Amino acid sequence: KAWLIVQQSPIRGHGWGSYPYQSFMMDTHPSVDHRPRFNVLFNHSHNIVLQLLSEMGLMGLVAVSGSLLYCIKNLLKNPAGMENLFLLSLITISVCHSMLEYPLWYGYFFIPFMIFVALAAPETQSAAPTRPLARWGIGLTSALLLFTTASLWQHYNRVIELTTNSHLDTEQDIAQRADQLVALGNQFYLLQNLTDFSAIQYLPTLDTKHADELPSLALPVSKRY
Repeated sequence: KAWLIVQQSPIRGHGWGSYPYQSFMMDTHPSVDHRPRFNVLFNHSHNIVLQLLSEMGLMGLVAVSGSLLYCIKNLLKNPAGMENLFLLSLITISVCHSMLEYPLWYGYFFIPFMIFVALAAPETQSAAPTRPLARWGIGLTSALLLFTTASLWQHYNRVIELTTNSHLDTEQDIAQRADQLVALGNQFYLLQNLTDFSAIQYLPTLDTKHADELPSLALPVSKRY
């Protein structure tokens, strides 16, 4: 579908963020209308090259890829150097990942990627020695981030527990799982998208014939998600 969308406007594309609409409209195309459907509307082509081509065309693809190459040109002058090889490897991981998925559309992939690209820039001035106060600040911030990561990992495992083997539960158990997922999301904002999605997945399993029979969390959580 992405390639068919690209062929409709190969030079300028259809506009940033337009792929979900174009993908939906392309479902009626003779080349794809006979293929099996998933119950999900994918809003990305799972390939960064096709995505950029469909939304920004050849002009956008050249601008983005050319800018990236310009930023890392210092690494390419001596790719065998240990530091350069390390940074190139880190950048290449996200580039390869982007051929089959869309990691750079998520902040937690995009931010490290841009840090690696920024580190590839040539030094324009000599590095000044770090002051003791700054070193303490960096150390405390790092410790806080590591603690936050460990805490999120612990609660992420709790989310996995609440979404595993749920088919063995009664309706009351499923409703309790959904309530606990929403409570976790309200407490830990970085997990809220996952907990909301998981809670919504339980709604079709409940034996409800009318909207007023849905649990109280159904409408607000669905709207938020």
